[in-house]
Amino acid sequence: MKHQGFTFVESIIVIFILSLIVAMSFTIVPAIRVKQEQRYFFKNFEAQYMRYLNETMLTHRAAWIRVDPHQVVFIIETRPKQAIPLPKSITKVKISSKDRLIAMSDEGITAPRTISFTTETGQIYTYKIQIGWGILHVQKT
Repeated sequence: MKHQGFTFVESIIVIFILSLIVAMSFTIVPAIRVKQEQRYFFKNFEAQYMRYLNETMLTHRAAWIRVDPHQVVFIIETRPKQAIPLPKSITKVKISSKDRLIAMSDEGITAPRTISFTTETGQIYTYKIQIGWGILHVQKT
């Protein structure tokens, strides 16, 4: 008489394979989450930068960007400050200005600046702000 179904050994092998898949997902998910937080920060930073640049040109109000070790703060006249917190995976922030400020004139003109964000994996994201209209050039190393 033949029995239908799995034997004990086959069941153990299936459980072992499933536990390996689950264990691998526990190691991959945090790395994916860190990358996602970084990507969200950089996209948000670029969008806010362009928004403030355009607003200075259209409304003729000066704006500033202050780069702190834990956040990037966008400041424009007659408006509350907007801060973007840096993800914990960004370990170092370097800016080419001693006062850690990027100033945008009321016509949208900026001085050239360089901002570098270093991640815990050693990856460096460099934003170079072009003189004049403040176009961002992004370099990832």
